[in-house]
Amino acid sequence: MEAADNIYLVGYRGSGKSTVGRLLAAGLGRPFLDADELFAARTGQTIAAFVRERGWDDFRRLESVILEDVSRRRQLVLATGGGVVLKAENRARLRDTGIVIWLQASLEETVKRLLADPVGPEQRPRLSRDRGPAVEIEQNLKEREPLYREVADTAIAVDHRTPEQVVAAIRKFLDSSIQVAGPEKEICS
Repeated sequence: MEAADNIYLVGYRGSGKSTVGRLLAAGLGRPFLDADELFAARTGQTIAAFVRERGWDDFRRLESVILEDVSRRRQLVLATGGGVVLKAENRARLRDTGIVIWLQASLEETVKRLLADPVGPEQRPRLSRDRGPAVEIEQNLKEREPLYREVADTAIAVDHRTPEQVVAAIRKFLDSSIQVAGPEKEICS
């Protein structure tokens, strides 16, 4: 890892990107940014309110602008939005400007975390109204997992781990400076 590299945390909602990102940034002595918080600060609205008013397409456009702005900075840790990988330009920007860590949660763990999060629905809108949460999550994970895999330098399994244990696994990866390109990317379970 080069000192100038940003560290981007990707993964589905509820995978712990914000919590882990804050701890990781503090341990590395780097600034921490949260894409959801940046979005709310820029728009003056929660993501849920913005999406209700303007729709998912406008949200994704602004999400890309925020990532472009942040990627110009150096030596920071960014907790990205769960769907940032849906756009090819975002995946390229992540790969080109930093180290990408995929926080990988199982379907069961994701459902459990999101259903237990009392603030989640206020901050993060459902992606569809016609499917139950478990079905929605399963379908979205099927779509997104290949994209997370494509962009990630490593994946860290978060099930049954505390945020501190996840940070330790990330630090081990970063300290080893192993960045394998292509399909042989390191997966830390």
